[in-house]
Amino acid sequence: MIEKTIQAVKDAEAKADDILRQADEKAAEVLAEANRKADELKQDAADEAKLKALQQLEAAKTEAKEGEDAFDAETTRQVEALKEAAKQKETQAIELILKELF
Repeated sequence: MIEKTIQAVKDAEAKADDILRQADEKAAEVLAEANRKADELKQDAADEAKLKALQQLEAAKTEAKEGEDAFDAETTRQVEALKEAAKQKETQAIELILKELF
């Protein structure tokens, strides 16, 4: 009877060791999966941040181009106005010189 009890204890210890081993394996699997998901989430966040930064950069480039185009249009308008004013002054100067000569 003692032999059966000793064998039952040994069997229980073996079963407990097996359960502990399985629990360790499962814990390692769960930890590995958690690490994989964390890395995936981190990469997704980085990708999203890069995409957002690129979108902001493109928006800034577009805004800068629009500003540059508006500045160019205004500069062209001012240059044309100055040319017209210079042409009028030239005409007035020629008329004055001709008036003084004759």
